[in-house]
Amino acid sequence: MAELISLPVRNESLSDNDCFYIESVNNNFNELQKLYERKISQEANNIRLQYFSIEKELINSFKYVNPITSNLSTSSVKFASIIRESSNLFEQVSRIIYEKLFKDYGRINIFNYLTLDIFLRFNDLKFHCPSLTIVSSENPNLLRPFCSMDSWNNQMKPELVNVPNWWIAYNKIKHSPNALANYSTLKISIQSILAVYIVINKYLGPGVISGSLLKPERNGNETIQREITIEQSKLFIDTLTLMGYVA
Repeated sequence: MAELISLPVRNESLSDNDCFYIESVNNNFNELQKLYERKISQEANNIRLQYFSIEKELINSFKYVNPITSNLSTSSVKFASIIRESSNLFEQVSRIIYEKLFKDYGRINIFNYLTLDIFLRFNDLKFHCPSLTIVSSENPNLLRPFCSMDSWNNQMKPELVNVPNWWIAYNKIKHSPNALANYSTLKISIQSILAVYIVINKYLGPGVISGSLLKPERNGNETIQREITIEQSKLFIDTLTLMGYVA
């Protein structure tokens, strides 16, 4: 029988928008400046560089394994590397958020990271992926790396059924080279890196790996925001960049 969830003690010294990205609605300069500084911090830069390194490897793999439905189950040592690196980065970012939100939390594992959905709503991020449009239309859950959370009601403890397939694959290939054939696939590679894309955007917001980086400036009594060009994800485009909703 499922148990009710019991979250650790909330760290009251940090507000929600100190722990993850919340869009500013009042155009307050100090608030916008804090968001901007977090996006250009050394921590954010390290996360960004890791993400783009992994994404580049996946895009390069498309030269050899065309991202079409018939190839989604194709396995490769390269895919194993992508899954390990992206899942590890997901864990790093999730841990940062969790440790900011709570105190006295003890040992942290994937079930703790999944409870962040209460705050982050992993499944509600809207984005577009031009290079995977056809294959994703044929495989509706391909670009839904957290679809396993659909059955979770955020009041009970997450269970094994809620753990994403890419995380299960990560643990399989991490512990046994014999698991590569079944778990180091193109499909799981795509899902694992998309999971990282989502959690980075939930933590830092637009202007780190996609979207616009806006630098707040004072113009008399008004606050204006100057757009700074950044390196953009070559796979995913957030809907703010497209200036519209994309299903």
